[in-house]
Amino acid sequence: MPAIRLVPCVAVVALAFAFSALAAAQDLDKIYAPVPAAQRPALHQRAAAYVRAFRQGDWATLFDLVSYDGKRGISRKKFVWYMSENHHSRNVKEEYPLRLRHFAPNRTLVSQYGGFDIYGCVTGTGDGYFPEGSVGILHAVYEKDQWVFTGWQYIDPGASCSVLADTGWKPPRPPTWGDPMIEILCVVATCTL
Repeated sequence: MPAIRLVPCVAVVALAFAFSALAAAQDLDKIYAPVPAAQRPALHQRAAAYVRAFRQGDWATLFDLVSYDGKRGISRKKFVWYMSENHHSRNVKEEYPLRLRHFAPNRTLVSQYGGFDIYGCVTGTGDGYFPEGSVGILHAVYEKDQWVFTGWQYIDPGASCSVLADTGWKPPRPPTWGDPMIEILCVVATCTL
């Protein structure tokens, strides 16, 4: 008799799992709507890997997730060194540039610079100017048959994540892309401070 009860329980669990997977796929469809459907799961996985590498300070992994524009031909060794220097633990309270900690994607727009701007709720190591839970952007491009990222930034002026609940919300101005990541900008270009 217990075997008979077990079968309906297994069926209920399997059905719940199927509905959960369907809901997750629908979320990806909504979040990444302008991205070709077959590429949405890969973009979502790569974006999660980018955020995880940033959060963990895994600069060698991050190197493989950054676009050509984001690193401009800098070597892996130099990239890791500059990222480590810019995000050293001694600077954790006043860290600038800010280190990406968490990113919850909400919507994607086609970028005027090519690729896609993924808007979501961002948490970074802050300097007080951008409060926790502000809207941020990841810029994704498809290079060499994989998704990579030019960088991330808060929208300016900082907006609370609550604005993302409005389906008609648009960013105040489109972000600009094309420069290397701020951590290595002065290495690959002339900077004036």
